[in-house]
Amino acid sequence: MNAHRSVSLSLAGACLAMSQAVTADTHHLQLSPLAVESAGPLSTLPSEQDTARELRTIPGGASLIDEDRIRRGRTANLADAIGDTPGVFARSRFGADELRLSIRGSGISRTFNTRGIRLLRDGLPVTEADGNTRTQLIDPLTAQHIAVYRGANALGYGASTLGGAIDLVSPTGYSVSPFSLRAEAGSFGYARAQARTAWLGEEGLDGVAALTAGRDDGFRSQGGQQTLRLYSNLGFQHDEDRQTRFHLDLQDSRVDLPGSLTRSEFREDSRKAAPAWRDVDAARDLRLGRLAVQHGIRTRGDDTLSLGAFVQHLRMDHPLPFAQIDTSQDDFGLSLRHRLHGQVLGLDNRFTWGALAVTGRERSEQENRFSGVVTRRLNTASTMELYADNQVDLTARTTLVTSLQASWADREEDVRTGNAAEGRRIYRGLSPRIGLLHRINDEIKLFGNLSRSLEPPINGELVSEDGSLVRQQRADTAEIGLRGQTARASWEVVAYRAWLRDEILIVQDPDNPGDTLTSNANRTVHQGLELGGQWWTPLTALGRPDDRLTASLSYTLNDFRFRNDPLWNNNRIPGLPRHLGRIGLDYQHAAGFHIGPSMRFSSRTFVDFANSETASSYILIGLLAGYDSGDGWRLFVEGRNLTDRRHAETTSIVARAGDTSRVYNPGTPRAVYGGVQWDW
Repeated sequence: MNAHRSVSLSLAGACLAMSQAVTADTHHLQLSPLAVESAGPLSTLPSEQDTARELRTIPGGASLIDEDRIRRGRTANLADAIGDTPGVFARSRFGADELRLSIRGSGISRTFNTRGIRLLRDGLPVTEADGNTRTQLIDPLTAQHIAVYRGANALGYGASTLGGAIDLVSPTGYSVSPFSLRAEAGSFGYARAQARTAWLGEEGLDGVAALTAGRDDGFRSQGGQQTLRLYSNLGFQHDEDRQTRFHLDLQDSRVDLPGSLTRSEFREDSRKAAPAWRDVDAARDLRLGRLAVQHGIRTRGDDTLSLGAFVQHLRMDHPLPFAQIDTSQDDFGLSLRHRLHGQVLGLDNRFTWGALAVTGRERSEQENRFSGVVTRRLNTASTMELYADNQVDLTARTTLVTSLQASWADREEDVRTGNAAEGRRIYRGLSPRIGLLHRINDEIKLFGNLSRSLEPPINGELVSEDGSLVRQQRADTAEIGLRGQTARASWEVVAYRAWLRDEILIVQDPDNPGDTLTSNANRTVHQGLELGGQWWTPLTALGRPDDRLTASLSYTLNDFRFRNDPLWNNNRIPGLPRHLGRIGLDYQHAAGFHIGPSMRFSSRTFVDFANSETASSYILIGLLAGYDSGDGWRLFVEGRNLTDRRHAETTSIVARAGDTSRVYNPGTPRAVYGGVQWDW
């Protein structure tokens, strides 16, 4: 640890020095604006091309999911949009919109909601003040594109967690067609429709509004859902250098919860619900209202200043076998982000600094079904971050990246009635990063970075199983990779290793199935390999030069282990498969028709810390066909799990699995979906 501490302090000093250099007296440093041609009016929302250019400058793993990929097949939830992204595990927990989401093993033992990844909407957090994210509320159909920043590569957005950040970037009246209608339908009563309108008004006004409604009976008993969502934004272009945009998000999401099954129940009938969950009509019903505003200013040349604020209110009705839980959550946040372009000592330099302050309050009431005791809590959380990221071109081909984030987090669980554990702790720390990006040639880039991430617990994990307060999770990560793009291929391969201290792990409470217990591990390791790419070729040899064949590959190696743990020795940390990926082939006809098979695969998954039981490996075969007219309308037909392979999509986690352990969450059997979209 002394070596790691020395490296961190050195990196922190380097980044602070860079920050001071940018604001130094002009006798020592001269900043000259870079020439920008046809910059156009400033927008608070980056275009897909802007985001792609930014991702190419990151010395680590990052991915872009464009609008065509989001809307190519069925898109019911975030797993449909990003589930095949290298390094990302995104799978539906019970077949609905509630996901098991993890990047590089972040929140690895958390089987509901998400910790360790910051979800952003146009750069502003959707993640709550304590770091908890409810993926049930994320609708990818309201995004124009999505950027995934794995690990410390999100530090330029103030996210210093192990998993990084996912940013959904919204459309504007300038970027999408005036009207769009989309409808999807398929197996198990699935139906989903969206109507979207966009407009350009006078005096610099533009806007987008999208109304989405969906329902799904689910393939399991007690597994249905209903959703109604409205998203809109309104922008005002004051002049070429200033824009203000307002965002409104209203949601009503009702999801039934069938619960996990034992191994014997899973083998006998994977479509049934766990009896206790069925008896209480278990569900997670959420209502959300969110308002956000962003203001962007071009200060000079290509320098920009972005200011943002948001407020959101959430209500949850959550019946479970052991308790009836009702909560009300309010969050408020402010953000600032300033980008400067110029020269330092004659070298091209890009400096970004920013700040984020978020505070939240949760009122909850939990009635124990066995004892009748009602526990009322008032949980509060505040998070403040100040970050800086600097990129300097040492040569025409080599860029040095230094970053630093200072964070402060306050977590408190205050029990007003009842006899539950409570407490308060303040967490502080610095998260430095140093990286290099080297352009081997015009097509291939070599990159690497060293970083530290810090992750305080969310309020629901603040008190450990022995009554003590949970410590902050820390990780030192080394990452190296290659990124390339040619006329017929694009690819990225990344290897990383993270040394963790005090990793926050949770396990299912054997006395209250569905509830969890929290503790800190001593030392753990997360390491892996992330590979993604596409290759395409015209079918000239077959006399079809205008047709194209595209092959795609996404592969993730997960190796997460304890390090000489006094209880679990060097066992694997359960919850995620070691091997995960997708191979696809797509034939595209010049007339707009396309068709191709895919194969998704997953190795076995440990379900307990003792490594005594695993969910089996599986291969799922799919087929996607569609037609794009080129003048506004498109359609698709998609088959999933065509061999009807019984498999566990996700699992719960216990200390030591037994015959009565409810840990298996079945995946969807054979299913067929179709959809049509019309833009005009």
